[in-house]
Amino acid sequence: MYLDLVVVLVIFVFGLIKYKRFSSYIYLFCTTDMAFRILTFFNRNISLGSINGVISKYIPSSIYDVIVKYTSDLAETILIWVYVIIFAIFFYYTFQILLKKR
Repeated sequence: MYLDLVVVLVIFVFGLIKYKRFSSYIYLFCTTDMAFRILTFFNRNISLGSINGVISKYIPSSIYDVIVKYTSDLAETILIWVYVIIFAIFFYYTFQILLKKR
């Protein structure tokens, strides 16, 4: 029922407790979303037996899908824009690291 929302909230509460810098929150958000997408890819394309059932039941396919599933109208639009802005900031941080390595 609400297990996908609970999983996302637990991860972010853990992040709020553990991390103090803004960039850490951005990395946590984006890596969590990427991990969900990778697990969903494995679930759909690789037969892992009972693990597929666990992934389907407890792991959301992405944070975007959780936003769309539990909100609507204006709240959904605002949260989707926040989602896009967070990924733009993540891209900026990643690009900045790439330029420093050269």
